[in-house]
Amino acid sequence: MGAGQVAKGVSFSRQLLRTLDLVQQSAARASAAARQLDIQLAPFSTAPRSGESPSQTNVERPASLYHADSDSPKPSITNSFASRISDSLKPGTGLRGFATQSTAEAKAPVESRQAYDKRVREVRKKYIEELAEKRRREAAFEQKKREIYAARRQDVKEAKLAALREDAQEKERLLEEQRQRKELRRQEGQQRLLQVKAALQAQRDGERALIVASSQTWVKEGELEARIELALDNPFAL
Repeated sequence: MGAGQVAKGVSFSRQLLRTLDLVQQSAARASAAARQLDIQLAPFSTAPRSGESPSQTNVERPASLYHADSDSPKPSITNSFASRISDSLKPGTGLRGFATQSTAEAKAPVESRQAYDKRVREVRKKYIEELAEKRRREAAFEQKKREIYAARRQDVKEAKLAALREDAQEKERLLEEQRQRKELRRQEGQQRLLQVKAALQAQRDGERALIVASSQTWVKEGELEARIELALDNPFAL
């Protein structure tokens, strides 16, 4: 806040205090005038004073009772305007104390203290119940969330286990197919080997028979040649 604003605030406060002083002085003069008017109109008032019967009137009272300096109560046609102004000028209730009085009246509870305490207890009890209900709902929500998360984790775990089982089954199936193919190839190889062996054996048998037949023919031919040679050498050997 600048110095100019501070000066303006001080000037405004002083002006307000002067205005309040003027208003208070005017109210005091009005109070005195109203008190004088009350005194002048007192003889015509029909309101009984304290300790008097309703039949007595202000006309029967001596004039000294209505003197301005008299300490006796001042009668009034209605509630004394002067007394109201005087009461308003008392400390804490005058023009300067108007704000304090208004604030106090505004803060004063309309209900009695017991009713106020009861209401406070009811509000506190309701707040505690609502807070407990809120915490209960939050706890239930957290529990439900944990259950959902646990179920999801269990589902994920079961899904992973199922996937692993499927993978294991697939691997087992592939291995079984591979073993079957190997066994089939082995059997086919054995069959082809047997066929080749049989063919070779047949070929050997045929060759052996041909050799034997050829050998027998050669022996016969050799015998014939030997006989021919023998006959040539010894014609009489035949």
